[in-house]
Amino acid sequence: ARPSAGRVVGEVLGVVVGGFVLGDVGVFDPILDAPQFVEGFGGDAAALNKLRSIKDGIIDTIVTMDDAPDDDTMNLSDLRARGRARGFDEVDAQLEKLDADTVCMLIYTSGTTGLPKGVMLDHGNMMSVAKGVGEHNPQIKTLDEGYILVSYLPLSHIAEQMFTIMGHLEYGGQVYFCPALDLMKDMLPEVRPTVFVGVPRVWEKFQAALEARLGSATGLRKALAGWALSTEKKATLTEIGGGTAGGFGRGLANKLVIGKIHAALGLDRVVFCASGAAPISKRTLEFFASLGVVIHEGFGMTETAGAVTSQPTNRPLFGTVGQAIPGVEVKIGEDGEILLRGRAMTRGYYKNEDETQKLLDGENWLHTGDLGKLDEQGFVSITGRKKEILITAGGKNVAPVEIEVKLNAIAGVGQSVVMGDREPYLVALIVLDREAIPELQSTLGLESDDPAAIAADPKFLKHLQDGVDAANSGLARYQTIKRFEVLFEEFTVEGGELTPSLKLKRPIIAKKYDSQVRALYTNAGATARAS
Repeated sequence: ARPSAGRVVGEVLGVVVGGFVLGDVGVFDPILDAPQFVEGFGGDAAALNKLRSIKDGIIDTIVTMDDAPDDDTMNLSDLRARGRARGFDEVDAQLEKLDADTVCMLIYTSGTTGLPKGVMLDHGNMMSVAKGVGEHNPQIKTLDEGYILVSYLPLSHIAEQMFTIMGHLEYGGQVYFCPALDLMKDMLPEVRPTVFVGVPRVWEKFQAALEARLGSATGLRKALAGWALSTEKKATLTEIGGGTAGGFGRGLANKLVIGKIHAALGLDRVVFCASGAAPISKRTLEFFASLGVVIHEGFGMTETAGAVTSQPTNRPLFGTVGQAIPGVEVKIGEDGEILLRGRAMTRGYYKNEDETQKLLDGENWLHTGDLGKLDEQGFVSITGRKKEILITAGGKNVAPVEIEVKLNAIAGVGQSVVMGDREPYLVALIVLDREAIPELQSTLGLESDDPAAIAADPKFLKHLQDGVDAANSGLARYQTIKRFEVLFEEFTVEGGELTPSLKLKRPIIAKKYDSQVRALYTNAGATARAS
């Protein structure tokens, strides 16, 4: 393996991944005469011009995958030739100079609010998380088939770095790269991963597609599927609660239905499933429990080098993001903010001392910006973001995230955004889940399959209103949704409403849909009646 491993570093600069700025650090210095290397903006002329516009003082060399268009760029073949000319001895010498405190990468935050900041992460940060997750979830390290993963998020996403790069280094195994999210359903049955990490939107899409297929069944097949899912859900929830479950009925359910669904999804070998980056609804967690798939929620940030809390293996506590992994301390500040401390924490932001001082206090507690709770067993619950708190005209503080989780649990809802800052009541934008259209047609008796028509259909609107009323019943009066508008176009990264890690860009959404939101505060144009 020595020549192959050396060639990766010596010829291709250690494989630089999209969206990262790697420079002034470790092994990358001597391989290029210039100290910094940026890749990941795409191959078109507009992207190249964008790089050139910020080149001075930031970027020294631009490397293209294809032929370099002019003298101020270099193609990948030239880069590899330069690496070969340097030789393995120089690479080894540079590697020997590295230690755990050497910064290995800068990851610029995606900037849902404010300007992006360069998070400095060293080798110790990254390996601390990889080791901690493995110790907290030891089955990852002892997989019979090995560590097999599908990578599909941008590698500038810290969770993807942790599972794809650091997990591979720590546990060994195979990583398959999926070029687009819509190809996932075809790739999973081919790869059959043993570990699968999905942001909530991925799990929700799987759920909607499966519910649509199961909902189309009739007669004996429908009854059999319903019995099998109910049997497996009861057994899985019993095991999650610490009990034992099995028997002839469960075995038969798995043989006739559940096992076939696993094979169709490509999850028949999966041992560990995880979700992060945003809250996932209890309805989704319980749906996958009915398939015998236990989803482990975790919590982390770019600034913590990845997930620093995780659910115990096959013993998750739904509604929480698990417990701190080994090497991480967690506490709740006086204002309800989640504070973290440990080797995984970043040293700060690159050339930004003011923001670093806001992030890390004098006792090295990292201020996450997330609000939460900590129970006696060490399970962490997240209730919202400090910067995303809405303050109504009546002076009430509202965390929109926990309300959105309830709305997203309504069948047919793909995404939702709660608004109402400085307003007399809360409203919501609710996005139709196109994957759920077949199920909605079956359950609600809808005739059209056109998303725009469904969004305006009285039967669907009543279904949503009933779901909103149910969600409101568990909330304080000032937290309830009084009106909502249905959108039939999904929020996307390309549309500007989501970050690359699929988080909501609230200011962008508020601006883009300002007219719809304004209409919800007038007598005309409101889709939903007041509750």
